[in-house]
Amino acid sequence: PAGEAPASLSPSRVTLGATGLLLAATLPVYLIGAVAVNVREDFTFTSEELGLAVGLAFGIAAVVVQVAGRVADRIGVLRSIRFSVAVLALSMLAIATVVDSAAGLIACMAGAGLASGIGSPGFSALIAAGVPEGRQGTAFGFLTAAPQLAAFASGLALPLIADPFGWRLVFVIAAAVGVVAVTTLSGGGTLDSRARVASR
Repeated sequence: PAGEAPASLSPSRVTLGATGLLLAATLPVYLIGAVAVNVREDFTFTSEELGLAVGLAFGIAAVVVQVAGRVADRIGVLRSIRFSVAVLALSMLAIATVVDSAAGLIACMAGAGLASGIGSPGFSALIAAGVPEGRQGTAFGFLTAAPQLAAFASGLALPLIADPFGWRLVFVIAAAVGVVAVTTLSGGGTLDSRARVASR
């Protein structure tokens, strides 16, 4: 029946995966704000450029999400999410390893916005397809809390990671969060077929 969790993935696993994906999608904009002071120790990165980086990420996500749902229905929600995680991970790892200018950082944040826009329609669809109706309220509660958790984690990242180990490491971790989250949804072929319907 619609709304019943497929045998391959438990409702808890679907909820964890979807929440982790939204967490990963929202982390970059909070992280860059949290570690901007540290970034300025390596290269020039003005407040205006920080605002541009964050605004561009949000703006691109807002535009892309308008068509991403239809694309996800065509190719499959899990496939579109995997692609979004790949784009996100590449953008975060580029910041962590090769970016040495504000222009490069802004470009990577644009990539993060693209990834967020591509993946976002699928997160709710996963829960709608993979969690029984009686448990969807709790599942969507976890999902809705992901951006707040991202903000909280980004605040902690400054004193616990960026200051003692360097600001670039936080973006390695951001990439890893997305990869781990999408891995929890492996084996979800049945879920994917249901989520395609749910995202329409």
